[in-house]
Amino acid sequence: MAPIRLILVSTLISFTAIENTNAEDRWKANAFVANGTTCSSKGGEFFQEYDGTPFPSKDDENQDLSDCEDGDMTLFNGILCASGEAAGCDAVRNSRTADGRMWRSPRRAQTNNLGTGDSGGAKAFSPDMQLGVLLYAIERNDTDLLQNWFRWLSDNRPCLLENPAGGCLYRGLPRYCIATECTMRPIDRDIDAAVYSWLVGTPPDGINNYNDIVVEITAFPLFFVLPFELIYLNIPVGEKVYREAQLNGPGYPRHVNAVRAWILNKINHADAPRARDALALIASQEPNNAFFQYLHEGPTPRVRELITSYCPTAEQASQSTRFEWMWEQGNSASWSRPYRDGAGNISAALWDCIALRNLVGDATLGHGASIREMAAVNIALNLLSENEIPIGKTPQTLEFAPLVDSFLGENAPSLVLHASSGLPVELESGTPNVCTVGINGLRLIAIGTCELTASQSGNSSYASATPIMRSFSVLAMRSIQNIDFTAPSMMNAGSQSELVASATSGLIVSFQSITPSICTVLGNTVVSLNTGTCTVEASQAGDERYLPANIVTQNVQIGVSQGGSGNDDGDVPLPGWALATLGAALVRFALKNA
Repeated sequence: MAPIRLILVSTLISFTAIENTNAEDRWKANAFVANGTTCSSKGGEFFQEYDGTPFPSKDDENQDLSDCEDGDMTLFNGILCASGEAAGCDAVRNSRTADGRMWRSPRRAQTNNLGTGDSGGAKAFSPDMQLGVLLYAIERNDTDLLQNWFRWLSDNRPCLLENPAGGCLYRGLPRYCIATECTMRPIDRDIDAAVYSWLVGTPPDGINNYNDIVVEITAFPLFFVLPFELIYLNIPVGEKVYREAQLNGPGYPRHVNAVRAWILNKINHADAPRARDALALIASQEPNNAFFQYLHEGPTPRVRELITSYCPTAEQASQSTRFEWMWEQGNSASWSRPYRDGAGNISAALWDCIALRNLVGDATLGHGASIREMAAVNIALNLLSENEIPIGKTPQTLEFAPLVDSFLGENAPSLVLHASSGLPVELESGTPNVCTVGINGLRLIAIGTCELTASQSGNSSYASATPIMRSFSVLAMRSIQNIDFTAPSMMNAGSQSELVASATSGLIVSFQSITPSICTVLGNTVVSLNTGTCTVEASQAGDERYLPANIVTQNVQIGVSQGGSGNDDGDVPLPGWALATLGAALVRFALKNA
């Protein structure tokens, strides 16, 4: 009877798949498309030049017939493009102007007169939108667009020191638009440089020598207010991304950082392993967000299940307000199924659902039949070649996330185990002399290779799942290290001083200011900015031989600069070292351009 059962199941699956192939793609049929009718009036007269070139977008929150929200579309369409959706790629490409500059959407590129002060400001572009351009360039290998854009970034840096005879003596940091809020941050520069180097080669001035510009500008605190991100200047990009994952809250900051990590993975950057750590952390913070879970674990059955629970069924697609894209939402643990806004309306943008179905490779989602029925069909298709599925029993699959190498005497790696049936997963150690599994979880016993097998035997409703085996190395116990840290007890505003610290491990100690409005740290030098208490941390992250050291802090009292109290206007004069640095910078500039 076994062959008969298999034929019956195969016949059912084949019929359902054929029916679905001919069904209407209702997600795409109902997704919001900006054009001359749906996206024309916002901004009034300033959008009259828009020719109606269509592009994926999201509806206005009030669902006005001639309005839309296209401010984030270069990033969102970059994600759509990276999923393989041609409409997203076209939208990013059409968001550039002839001078190489990039804009938030094709509409804003055509109507760059957004009103007084806006054509150069946040309504034009932002540091976050750069990620969409990079995703597009990677997906389409469009080195021409990338080179022209970077050339614009280099050529349009602000002039910090004008030549009285005309021209500019010294230019500042690149900006994604022509306003201060678009200034390129260290983490932005690192991601830009990584992609440009991978696709093209050495980036142009302003990006390639970004760190040198920052160091020289830092010498003039009256010239420039240092952003908090400058403490990250010399930290590897993967570590920057991980620290952002630790600090960022839900919503926009979280999905922007997830895309950074995704990009480092896409180009197989040297820091990709640390970027994957960041994605694992973000996934733990957003357990029900299919986008973050996909970036962490790939196209697993659980990710498909999350897509089907977030997105509306094909029959519900026409009811969606199409206002919110999945990755811009926060606190996924509290999401309804399907996702609804505060008023109870189904609110998926649908383009996000299309991007996710592309990424997991499931073209059946969003068509005429129920999404959940289609997901079950795909799971069955995946399992038919491996298991004989009895009539009346539902197939199930296991998820067992890869395990990271761990050190003896420290926490065992986190176990992510899940059965699509919801039944409990059994875990067994194949190397009990190295690791054991008990009521208190996984325990590390000795140095060696730990082998674990996950299984689920099924019940009266579910067939047994195919077991999954994972292994990882248990490494030698790490030694404790301590930090000896000294700093000056007092400084004058506008001065700098060397920080001295050593670790008993002999590893390099890192410094950072936790009072960035009072002082900043570059390398092992503390630079005072304002009067008050400057607090500096010394840390050492450890390695394969040493545990992370306990952080040590020192307080430095910053007083008024010498001679500053006699100025009627209250300005603090530049100290001698700053004037010397300014002179040296001008000499270098003059020699370079002689």
